[in-house]
Amino acid sequence: APNDNFCTYAIDRDTGARRWCFPTLDQTWSLPALDVATGRLFVGNNYLLGDNVFAIDPANGR
Repeated sequence: APNDNFCTYAIDRDTGARRWCFPTLDQTWSLPALDVATGRLFVGNNYLLGDNVFAIDPANGR
């Protein structure tokens, strides 16, 4: 789940508990996109001075 506190979260659908947080250097407003071929979750954010698109392993948030 994107958020404006510089973190993208994985939320357990059954319990609502946070599974992990992927920190970035700016707000993340876009919805994550899943590449079904690789299993990677892609997230973009508003950071203009560096990396702003990230590929995340949904299993561990890295």
